[in-house]
Amino acid sequence: MALMDPNASLPSGDPLLLQQARSHAPFSPRPGITAGAREGAEQRELKPLRSPKERPPVADQVDYAQVLNALDAPPAAPAARRSLAPPPAAPAAPLTSFRGGVDNGTTVPPDTAGAVGPQHVFHPLNNNVWIYDRNGSQVGPTVSLNNFWAGLGIQGHTFDPRAIYDPFGGRYIFVTMADAERPTSSLLVAVSQTGDPTGNWASHAIRVDDAAQGAVWFDFPSVGFTADKITIQINLFTRNNSQFVGSTVYAIDKQSLYNPPHQALVQRFMLQSQGATHVPAVTYDAAFKDQFLVARWSGNIQDQGYLVVYRLAGNVANGTATLTRVGFLTVNQTWASFPPGDMGPQVGSNELLSVGDDRVLTVCYRGGKLYVCHAIMLPTAAPTRSAVQWFEIDTATWNVLSLDRIDDPTGQTFYAAPSLAVNAAGEVMIGHAQFSPAIHGSGSFTLRGAPAPQTPTVFAPGLAAYKCPAIFNSTSNRWGDYSHTQVDPNDSDFWTVQQFADNPQDTWATMWTKVTRPSAAPVV
Repeated sequence: MALMDPNASLPSGDPLLLQQARSHAPFSPRPGITAGAREGAEQRELKPLRSPKERPPVADQVDYAQVLNALDAPPAAPAARRSLAPPPAAPAAPLTSFRGGVDNGTTVPPDTAGAVGPQHVFHPLNNNVWIYDRNGSQVGPTVSLNNFWAGLGIQGHTFDPRAIYDPFGGRYIFVTMADAERPTSSLLVAVSQTGDPTGNWASHAIRVDDAAQGAVWFDFPSVGFTADKITIQINLFTRNNSQFVGSTVYAIDKQSLYNPPHQALVQRFMLQSQGATHVPAVTYDAAFKDQFLVARWSGNIQDQGYLVVYRLAGNVANGTATLTRVGFLTVNQTWASFPPGDMGPQVGSNELLSVGDDRVLTVCYRGGKLYVCHAIMLPTAAPTRSAVQWFEIDTATWNVLSLDRIDDPTGQTFYAAPSLAVNAAGEVMIGHAQFSPAIHGSGSFTLRGAPAPQTPTVFAPGLAAYKCPAIFNSTSNRWGDYSHTQVDPNDSDFWTVQQFADNPQDTWATMWTKVTRPSAAPVV
């Protein structure tokens, strides 16, 4: 187990240059293939699950001199800390929903990802990649995740897709892992060359560097952006037995990646003794160049919970970007990091569903505030349920303005795999999974800072019981592992994509929904 040290020094950035971009158009029309048609590019070969990995570490100490806010300060006014139980309320606003990618028997879990632009919905999953118009009609062919990245020297399978839309650059940013547990393990990075994802993409592969990183493989990417950076973080595991060893952050100069010849300038920061999953913020302040990253430090050190915040500042293009630890944020609420096993209940089956762990899953920066969300396990001492927790943090004072939980204290309804977005009015939407003995595994969303409702809304109801097929030899009934929620390019409406249990039994599917918001004054 890699230990966590609150005083560990942080590295300088190693300069890298991604020289050879592959330009390709994987969704371009082909003779005889109509839009939405299935063709040979779809994933048909089984993708085996990776070996079980060591859990990422949890800190047991903190340096109080680096704590940014007062230890005894309440995290928020009581009204901002509601623990909300079902039943779900009626939709807050008109919904536009459509089915997304579906199970074809080749992959579990789907790793629910996507990104929405002005005209298109880009939707990668662990098996295939789809593009839709904003009404849900498929545009172009279905392309397997493996085939999207063909030509980059990948020898095995691709997995863990993540996608975001940069509204200021007008580009889709797409990252994926490849070649798990192999010496060719790679981080794959692509950007659409215009705002149209059906057109050309520029793609790169960043292979593991054994000399600098060790005999490791890459897992679980997180991606964010600022005015001048695209930042990707990955977790590192040993190739021989999948023990956790550290984290690497790649800061990429945005303009050199976006513009021909796409020879991207990069600085690589290798973190030791800092835990895992340091999530870079998607930054909606158009001129803001510093990149914040946030991770869970501990859910319980002397009856306090802790996050840790980092800042990437400086210019990647000239090699002067630096990574610093801003400090630790504390709240007087605690939680457990891991469940005792699969916990999510479902109707019609005794099989419980995976609820994941407490790693940070989404960070958003706008208006001088950081918004952070993750799943947590409650009660702290002996967890019996999962909940969603999110923070609103003032980066000028480092006060935690809000600490909110989507939680059913009765233990009947469980929430997991959250993602978060914030619009120009200051409203927050969290998309998440929802499990209970009364429903099949479902997809939901919850609005905050909005007139109503404040309780979770199920928009993707499960249709049947779910158990991970035996062919995958999984020790867990995998769900997630994550989801995607974002603000629409109009900076008012919201989108989320969530997994749900499909028919027939033991299959999954995904559902997109757009939540239309009325014009609203900024939320105080």
